[in-house]
Amino acid sequence: MPTSKGCTVCLLRPFFEIEKFYPTAYKVVVDYRNWLVTQIHGLLLTVKPAALIEDAHMFLFAIDGAMVQLLSKEETDERDKLLDYFLRKLSEY
Repeated sequence: MPTSKGCTVCLLRPFFEIEKFYPTAYKVVVDYRNWLVTQIHGLLLTVKPAALIEDAHMFLFAIDGAMVQLLSKEETDERDKLLDYFLRKLSEY
């Protein structure tokens, strides 16, 4: 349920609750995310040899946000624009 502090609190709360109540699951998620960042960094290095690990984190952050937006049921036009933009950028490489 949203609070006066905003949706950020709502989004982060389950993450910390998972760490507290399900430490093994939390470790799996953290390990997977670290592995994924490493894989993305490797792919970015093939396009830009000077790519930093921070670039991989930013790329994953952008993909996370895009997926949330694409999966939302609101603003279909925006989802279509986002998907078209993402596919167009992928085709540039």
